[in-house]
Amino acid sequence: MMGKGCGKQQGGFSGAQSSCCLGHALCLRLILRPLAAVYGLAVRVRTVLYEKGWLARRKLPCRVISVGNLTVGGTGKTPMVIWITERLLAQGLRVAVLSRGYRRQSREPFLLVSDGRTVLAGISDAGDEPHLIARRCPSAVVAVGADRYRLGRWVLERFPIDCLVLDDGFQH
Repeated sequence: MMGKGCGKQQGGFSGAQSSCCLGHALCLRLILRPLAAVYGLAVRVRTVLYEKGWLARRKLPCRVISVGNLTVGGTGKTPMVIWITERLLAQGLRVAVLSRGYRRQSREPFLLVSDGRTVLAGISDAGDEPHLIARRCPSAVVAVGADRYRLGRWVLERFPIDCLVLDDGFQH
């Protein structure tokens, strides 16, 4: 019984189909390996430029906690943001959570999801994760925007915040 894709049979791969798949994998590897090397070099150059001070680091006038990694989705970043935010609020700190608002429908550069008292935006406008954070941490300000630095400045102009928590802060 033939399946979709590269000739996978119920019992495995036939010899011809196996070499077909290996040929595609080899071609893909030959294309992606140089691209990965160029990308890796670009990341190293960018890091050196920041370390040498040739690219300016932008700072905000409060503590910033960035939760994230270079992996996309499914690694527990949002539950960690909620946990950290709950702990900071329990210590009496005024906290704002900043998120990109992945898959949100609103296109404003900045959207206030919660003012720390009321959830102001729905799931479709805010994105599901910022909306969840706003519901789970009702005393935290929650805002979304693609540029977290500018979003942080925008939030700090409007609210007295002690600490910013960035949800998925290492994604650009």
